[in-house]
Amino acid sequence: NPSTVYDPGPTVWKLSSYNAAGLPLDESRIVSFVINPVMNLWAYTNPDPENPGQEVQNGGARLPSFTLQMRFPSTLANGDVIEVQAPPDFYLTDSITMTDAAGRCRGFRWVGPPGSDDLYTPLPYSNYRCTATTVTFNIEEPAPIPRDFLIEFGLEVSNPLRTPARESNFWRCTHYGVDAVTGARTLKSSNAFQGWSIIPQLEAVDIQLIGANIAAEAVSAIRVAFTAVSAAEDIAIQVVSPGNFNFDQATVDASDQVVFLANGPLIRIRMSIVPDSRYTITLRGVVLGREGGQTDIHLTTWRGGLFQSGTWVPGTKQDEKLHFRSGFRLPGLVVVRYDKLENTFHQDPVTYPVQSMWLHQMGRPAYAEFHFHVTRTAEIGHFL
Repeated sequence: NPSTVYDPGPTVWKLSSYNAAGLPLDESRIVSFVINPVMNLWAYTNPDPENPGQEVQNGGARLPSFTLQMRFPSTLANGDVIEVQAPPDFYLTDSITMTDAAGRCRGFRWVGPPGSDDLYTPLPYSNYRCTATTVTFNIEEPAPIPRDFLIEFGLEVSNPLRTPARESNFWRCTHYGVDAVTGARTLKSSNAFQGWSIIPQLEAVDIQLIGANIAAEAVSAIRVAFTAVSAAEDIAIQVVSPGNFNFDQATVDASDQVVFLANGPLIRIRMSIVPDSRYTITLRGVVLGREGGQTDIHLTTWRGGLFQSGTWVPGTKQDEKLHFRSGFRLPGLVVVRYDKLENTFHQDPVTYPVQSMWLHQMGRPAYAEFHFHVTRTAEIGHFL
């Protein structure tokens, strides 16, 4: 679209056809859309509190610092309307009051300039209301709001499970003037920006240690369960900690699951993964990590990929669950370096030279001695 609006009316397009000699055949004029002024600013902030340089992109994740910023090329007059349209599956209405006539917005807050207090509001006399995917501001200020005045507000929303369709993944804002007599709306300015990509998250992940051997460094079995959001062809399981997990000799129980790559703490399993379906993987012959502790595991599903010169080149990542720390805690290892069982005679062979050569006797006092070390710290109050 042109950057400047010269004619407030609709655009007119001329369509012409010609024969092979270049002579005109037909012609038609098409009255099309109206070009309106663009907003001076229409933007968002979505910083990750734990890493402000990154956005919150995980599917289903709460956006604790999400805000929208707007500046308009014309004044906001009494009676004007600002309408914000979110992409589908971003729910803006308070879930507790979905039927509230007041249209309460979920976690609405004004964001003021640096140094402003919690009571700051750029529109003290105006009101706002939400539907599932819209926020509407009815301007009722006694004095016009000057052009290019910054208005910023925040909402407590969560990412949808997956990225909305490309054609609908836009946040839109429109400024309308309203005729005081007829109530007819006149579009004064608008703008839109494309929403961020959502990284779908595997749901209801559960990872348990199910083998009989549960100490660190033992060979045991692990069960992994999850619900998929996206279709995929294989899953990668990687243990971040404790260190020294080893899947090199691991096998799976299910016949429709095939281990095609195992390298230390990483294993990839080929299987058909359908959205919204529940899957369970049982891995046997897993060498458990060293020292023990709470497990930290990455799960990712993929489509495509191939071996090139003996090296697996992954395809396109579908779903993920990174740093999953709600699975099993790996018990540490108790290593016995020395053990000894003695009776009274053994402890004093000088006094009892003959009896000290006897074996231990049932029903008689005995003394056991163990020298051992543990791979996990034993705190005060723990017991053996």
